[in-house]
Amino acid sequence: MSKDFTKYSFNGKIYCKRQLVKTVVEDYINSHKNLTFEMLENAFPSKIQQETKLKIASFDVMRRCSDISASNDRHYFPEIISLTDGTKIRINGGWDKDNIVSFIECARKLGYEIKDV
Repeated sequence: MSKDFTKYSFNGKIYCKRQLVKTVVEDYINSHKNLTFEMLENAFPSKIQQETKLKIASFDVMRRCSDISASNDRHYFPEIISLTDGTKIRINGGWDKDNIVSFIECARKLGYEIKDV
C-alpha cells in the first residue's frame, strides 16, 4: 500500500495531515480564551470514530499529558498546551488518510474551511 501525501489548505497555507490538526486545534484554543478541557473535548471529541473496511478505530485528537504513556509518547507533538482549567494537553500527530476524514468533518462543523490540495 502506498503512503498518502495529500496536503490541505487552511487559512491560506498548505499543511500535511499532522500539521493541519495541530494548527486547527491551536487556532481553536487561541480563539476561545477561557477554554477548559471539557469544552475542548466537546469541540474535538477525544475519540473520533472512523469506520474502516477492517474495523472501527478511534483516534485521540489531543490527550492530557498525564494520560500519555511512555510507549505512546512519540505519537504526540512535544509542545505542551495549558488550558485555563490547569489541564496540560498534547496534540496527536498520528494521522493517516482514513482517520483525517473524521477530524476534518469535525473541524468543518466548527466553521473551519479546509480543502484538499
